[in-house]
Amino acid sequence: MRAALALSLLLAAPANANAELLDFMGGQGCTFGTESRAAAVAAGFAEADIDALIATALAESDAEQQGAYVVLERQICTIRLPDGISSPYSVASPEIVAITTPINEFASEGQPGCFLTNPRATFESLGLDERDYYRFVAAGILSGDLRQFGQDPLTVPKGLRVVSEECAATADIDAIRSGHVRLQSVFGEYVRQLGERMPCEGPLPDVMWTTVLSDLLQEADATYPYDPPPADYNAWLWLEYLLIFEAAGWQERRGTNSDEAMPPLCHYD
Repeated sequence: MRAALALSLLLAAPANANAELLDFMGGQGCTFGTESRAAAVAAGFAEADIDALIATALAESDAEQQGAYVVLERQICTIRLPDGISSPYSVASPEIVAITTPINEFASEGQPGCFLTNPRATFESLGLDERDYYRFVAAGILSGDLRQFGQDPLTVPKGLRVVSEECAATADIDAIRSGHVRLQSVFGEYVRQLGERMPCEGPLPDVMWTTVLSDLLQEADATYPYDPPPADYNAWLWLEYLLIFEAAGWQERRGTNSDEAMPPLCHYD
């Protein structure tokens, strides 16, 4: 009842402006923070409209204040893959082509396709930082040009796999492309469940990334865990999501084995 009231208030005059702002925030994790607010202003939304939406959401719906962030609830805002992730580099850039393996390099090991060899070092050699690297990777994943794909969680893929142009000439390419639909459809609920279950303070429990996704897949599909898995199942989907989170600025690397997450990926007690 309260959520319905909140939605009616948020979509009151000017209705179009509020609806557009809510839709825009879906690509920002349905979360207002410093970066997402600046992105909304840059997209043409008025500060007054942003303030009004936040105030109404906090007062009348289940929006939550999480530290310096405000997370809008499911019923008024749908999280989708992040907007605005782009890179001046693509799999067709000469610097990337130079580190792309031939399509049959690892076929004898059961891993067909073209793989990138140490792209992080390439970005470092170009004088770029980690966020630039993650933006390149995430932009490639979102476009469908790159995947971190494999059906066996115990067999680490040889690296990020190029799945476009001539590198798409593999027997499993249709399954990989089908799996890209799953990447899009599960993302929003995965973020929501991480936010509910993972604390923002203290070390991030590594098992959380895989456990939450496993639970989510089990809820959505009675045949999960798969034996054998369908052709489009990607045991490394959780890692693709982490790469996207890094590019979106929802998670930041703090040293070799340390990450810091922020809402919507976590909550404060």
